[in-house]
Amino acid sequence: MRLWVSARRAHIYMPGSLALFGLLVWALREEYADLPSFLMGGGGSVPLLFIAPIPVCAALAAALDSRMESAESSGVRPIVSLDLGLITLTVALAASIGIFVHSLDHSATALAAGRNTAFLVGLMLVARVFTREAAAMVPAAWVLLAAVIGYGDGHRPRVWAVIARDGLDPPAFAISVITFCVGAAFTAAARHGKL
Repeated sequence: MRLWVSARRAHIYMPGSLALFGLLVWALREEYADLPSFLMGGGGSVPLLFIAPIPVCAALAAALDSRMESAESSGVRPIVSLDLGLITLTVALAASIGIFVHSLDHSATALAAGRNTAFLVGLMLVARVFTREAAAMVPAAWVLLAAVIGYGDGHRPRVWAVIARDGLDPPAFAISVITFCVGAAFTAAARHGKL
């Protein structure tokens, strides 16, 4: 276990990224950026909290990419289970931070931050199967896409722009959970050579 933690550098990447996530959730929970009207139907403002999950996704991608391929493929340790445990624990902690900040001031955007982390991590895990290191850019690209074209007429978030939806939106929660589970399944299947 200690060798796996050292190889993944989880003790370096994850605490710092989760602390930064918590700081961003607290500082940006009610901050919005105005976008020009030509970017979306009628223009409007988007929550700056969209960016909070990006450090967590990047740190998780860096930890998962710091593999020793030959040692891991010939070893007997449950590397896939440990990686999935790290992924799940990270998302659970991010969701807990969002819920905690929401409990302090009832910020809907803070509540959505944990859900958005699950969605973006799942998206990144699916992309890792196909693009490896470039997958770390997928969450940032999705955030930009959702901010720029994720809103329709009347400044309502589109269904596919999950991170733009309200923190208590059931379809967005369901899509986030499904995306996270699919990403975890892809990760496990890729490590076992089934993809």
